[in-house]
Amino acid sequence: AAAVVGRIQPSVSSEDRRAAVVHYVQRLIRCSVGCEVFPFGSVPLKTYLPDGDIDLTAFGSTSSDENLANEVRAVLESEELRKDAEFEVKDVQYIHAEVKLVKCLVQNIVVDISFNQIGGLCTLCFLEQ
Repeated sequence: AAAVVGRIQPSVSSEDRRAAVVHYVQRLIRCSVGCEVFPFGSVPLKTYLPDGDIDLTAFGSTSSDENLANEVRAVLESEELRKDAEFEVKDVQYIHAEVKLVKCLVQNIVVDISFNQIGGLCTLCFLEQ
């Protein structure tokens, strides 16, 4: 069993790469939009698969989730156009569903950003304990 876990658990380089993407997106959104961004799901729990996405949730001002999603989308689209961007951002999409979502690729890792979704963080806290 230990051999199987050893082969499928995240490598140090994979963890470092994902942590760098998370910190980059957090900084970008905090500095541009002024809201905090937190990871939840498989990345902080270190249970992601090699091609798994990064789930983030942004907590913003009193504006609607839709307004916040549009602000974040605009920031990521602007970053996508920058030739000197720290990380490559591409394929920015706004998913207009019950839970608003901005989806993009950062360094070829899928990043899903939801808005004001406390449930994912509550689940993370529960599972970490």
